[in-house]
Amino acid sequence: MGALAMSFTSQLRTHRQQEDVSEMHQNARAAMALLTREVRMAGYDPKGTGIAGISYEPIALRIAADLNGDGDATDANERLAYAHDAATRRLTRDTGGGRQSVAEDVERFAFAYRDANGVETLAGPDIRQVQVRITVRAAHADPRYAENGGYRTHTLTSLITPPNLGL
Repeated sequence: MGALAMSFTSQLRTHRQQEDVSEMHQNARAAMALLTREVRMAGYDPKGTGIAGISYEPIALRIAADLNGDGDATDANERLAYAHDAATRRLTRDTGGGRQSVAEDVERFAFAYRDANGVETLAGPDIRQVQVRITVRAAHADPRYAENGGYRTHTLTSLITPPNLGL
């Protein structure tokens, strides 16, 4: 009976860990997919009014696009900001109505701006690419995993080149 209980407990623990890892990967992929899609739209300016698609800021990734083609980027969802809330471990997205959670259990959200040659830049008008790195962690600690306080992590990195910048 004791062996059966130990086997069941072990299988239950393994199932929970696999579920945590799967959820962690899905969380990272969904956040990266949304962010990538929106960064690719940065600078969309069908009327050629000079919208700056990405402005330099070290703590938030700010994106602008004239999605409805009215000549400005002031309407709903045309100006976005992605930021990391370290206290709650959330990646947030603000479209002008306040920050909303995009992904939870985010340990790190980092981005770097690059110019047309792929060199890091701090100058807003020179930004042609954004390198994004999202590190998420499992929702529960695994006592048998020694690193990172017992939390498994997963990192995704993407180099995004919006086609509307620098045209």
